[in-house]
Amino acid sequence: MGSKENPYDFGPGESASGGQSNLGFEVGKVDGMQCLQEGWALIQDKYWLFLGVTFVGLLIGGAIPIILQGAMICGIYLCLFKRMRGEEVSFDDLFKGFDYFKDSLIAMLLMMCIGMALAFVMLIGYGVIIAASFAGGEQVGPFVFVLGFGVLFIVYIALALAVQAATMFVFPLIVDRGLAPMDALKTSWAAGKANLGGLIMFFFMSFVLSLLGALACGIGVYFVLPILFAGNAVVYRRVFPGQAPMKAAV
Repeated sequence: MGSKENPYDFGPGESASGGQSNLGFEVGKVDGMQCLQEGWALIQDKYWLFLGVTFVGLLIGGAIPIILQGAMICGIYLCLFKRMRGEEVSFDDLFKGFDYFKDSLIAMLLMMCIGMALAFVMLIGYGVIIAASFAGGEQVGPFVFVLGFGVLFIVYIALALAVQAATMFVFPLIVDRGLAPMDALKTSWAAGKANLGGLIMFFFMSFVLSLLGALACGIGVYFVLPILFAGNAVVYRRVFPGQAPMKAAV
């Protein structure tokens, strides 16, 4: 349980080494539903402000993907971490994410390379399935194709979840702990791998919430995005407890 002074100090858990950064992280403290509920509680009375911050941040980031996206995500987390510390949040705080422009850009490029590697593996797998289905002839070929494609889809989902878990702490670590991009990626990888079970459940609950938002005339998904980001911030603080002074990038 957190203290009254700091509701986001979740207390000691099973610690693990943070790799190159020498930052400790906690294991087994991620509860998907609870993190989303706490995320909503975090922004509830300032919901419209965080809706604007999230919407504008993603809009600007999407205008020039990769280049601006990382800085805007950093800006969103800056706002959420200020809120966690009980500080007043203003819309202008979003643009302080540009203080981390260089590190966030490098991080985005690293994550893009990981995504491209995953796509390349899937492309090779698809080619193997096609070749095997042709080799099987008219009788066996269709069965090989359906079975192979089903296996490939399961492998893709598993790898995609692993990549998402391994990279979800990169930008919060850059903002909150001032880590260099590669150190942030290594630390995020170690923490994500150690908390994989809890993170997968959190991803599932986030997907359900996004799906419910999408079913609300399609535009509802935009209204749940602030809750998802806030939930991510709560997950981060559970895995990386304590609130180190924020360190601007140089």
